[in-house]
Amino acid sequence: MKYAQVLFELKDPKCFDMVKTLAKIDDERIKTFVNDPTVFPKSKADIVASSFGVREECKRLLKVIFEHKRFQIFQDLYDISWKLWLKSNNKEQVVLRSAQRLD
Repeated sequence: MKYAQVLFELKDPKCFDMVKTLAKIDDERIKTFVNDPTVFPKSKADIVASSFGVREECKRLLKVIFEHKRFQIFQDLYDISWKLWLKSNNKEQVVLRSAQRLD
């Protein structure tokens, strides 16, 4: 996914955290705003970017996502860019399960 590659190449923790947060949003008011066709994509990107305090490059990525009405991809965008980061740093994601609480 080209959006995930762009997010990964930005190497901006704030932008990555923003995408992670947007992927998990379940508030109907925010979903309504994001899906509102009467609000210009640039305005949506400006509002969201200023709320998270991200750089201009990240705001441009948001604008493209909103212009192409691809806002449903935030979870996939986060997942793929996270895997790209893990791979580039020679790391693997591990899930640990235990019957007892660990310290």
